[in-house]
Amino acid sequence: MFARARKLLRLSPPDRRLLLAAAIVLSAVRLALRFLPVHTVRTLMTRVSGRRPRAGSESSYPERVGWAVRAVSPDVGATCLPQALAAALLLERRGYAVTLTIGVRRDENRGVAGHAWLECDGRIVVGGDERAGYTPLPVFAGRIS
Repeated sequence: MFARARKLLRLSPPDRRLLLAAAIVLSAVRLALRFLPVHTVRTLMTRVSGRRPRAGSESSYPERVGWAVRAVSPDVGATCLPQALAAALLLERRGYAVTLTIGVRRDENRGVAGHAWLECDGRIVVGGDERAGYTPLPVFAGRIS
């Protein structure tokens, strides 16, 4: 526990703020998905994110968001869909366009398995490592609505 605290304190203030934002958004998305259908959660996210112009040209921001969401996911117990939705909200609030993809594959144990990943500026932000073998369903491009 102390090692994690020391590691956290070594981060820059913007990275600490991003980790905190990721933890809050990821927790809220995960909770919302427990009680509401995905479509309703996406609609609420659109209202929360608002339409903002892209803030600067910080090309590393999508990767930093992906890092933050992946870093806090084990603590929150979040799987791929909440991760993708949380990263989408954080990016859209800064004016980035995102593409959320949900894929499916046949699974011998469960029948059908699903996986979600998020792309921004042609790069995968979260969920990319596990997407092999999944057939993408129709894509939710642009603003998540």
